Amino acid sequence: MGSRSEYTETRALIQAIEDRAKAIIPQQLIQNWFYYRLTKQARAVKCFDNVEIPLMPAVPTLGKWIGRGSTLPDSSSDQLALATYNNRYLATPTTLNLVDLWEHENNPTVIFQDADFEALKAAWGMRRMLSNSVLNGTGGLQPDGLVGRVLEKLAPASQVQVVGMVDKSAKAWFRNQFVNLTQNFGHIASGTTIPAGILAAQSLIDSCTVGQNVPTDLVTTKAVFHMFRRAMLEMSSAYHLATSEDDMNYGFKSITFDGVKLAWDPQMPADTLVCVHMGSTKMDSRRSGENTVKYDGDLEDATVKNVLELDGGLFMLYNPNVRMRTLEARTPYRELNQTSWLVHSFNIGVGRMSDHGVAGSDNGSRWSTWS
Repeated sequence: MGSRSEYTETRALIQAIEDRAKAIIPQQLIQNWFYYRLTKQARAVKCFDNVEIPLMPAVPTLGKWIGRGSTLPDSSSDQLALATYNNRYLATPTTLNLVDLWEHENNPTVIFQDADFEALKAAWGMRRMLSNSVLNGTGGLQPDGLVGRVLEKLAPASQVQVVGMVDKSAKAWFRNQFVNLTQNFGHIASGTTIPAGILAAQSLIDSCTVGQNVPTDLVTTKAVFHMFRRAMLEMSSAYHLATSEDDMNYGFKSITFDGVKLAWDPQMPADTLVCVHMGSTKMDSRRSGENTVKYDGDLEDATVKNVLELDGGLFMLYNPNVRMRTLEARTPYRELNQTSWLVHSFNIGVGRMSDHGVAGSDNGSRWSTWS
């Protein structure tokens, strides 16, 4: 008997395919760049219920130059604050129908294939929800999404969100940078030959640069990414189009813009450009081995692995007890479905808000429009 040669959506017929769970091809497979970068580069902070992040909003006044007849300083001034982050939990169900289990009770291969298929769906669905929440989470039960919650597309004086229990509207030192593009990306202003979008992106990078530590990532939409690529080619800057081999191995395309990794994410809100320090600004892998001579050992060692390690980058929070944790299967009252759940903990936080920024436009389409 030959193989079937027809289209079908009948589950029972599809189940007859050997190793069907491994053979199924998703028709909507989205690679999420920012979630990949966050899990690859950012710090992971254990959080069982709450984690407290000490902050120093202002530079302390500790010393005084002295000479003959001077008096010694008798006090120091400093300002300390405390941000508090907590976990958010995502539960994804896996369901087996009891009738299917009864009918295949003597065929464990089919039962195991059913379980594998449900696990595949749960893992894929969880990954999609996690990667979307990183950028678009609404807070509350969801993580605090990077765009709109952590980083607001508003001038600093107009920012009002509460992040890490710090109220931006009341604390001017805990506000993100913002750049507003008021001309289309490819507009050439008088007195320059550089597109307006390039100048705005450079302004965002400059405002997010800490000393000489430039941000690690620029993330945007596919349409805006293509604007950057076109601008670089039109400005005869093809040498900027360097893609990391590691990124290519994961199926991502990234380019280097002004020393910062630029890529696009399908979950990024339209007409948005995010500029962040991913992980430690002090131990950035791009600078490993650069500073081989210690100028002052005591001062440099004072900020290693303690409360003053000066790390203002993004970080992930997770509960070590709730990482892909399975809740035992149970059957709801009077139903024929046996449901178990996969539960995972995840949230994002930021150490120094002013190190990070976001760019938008006055009409919601400037970044993705050339002229």
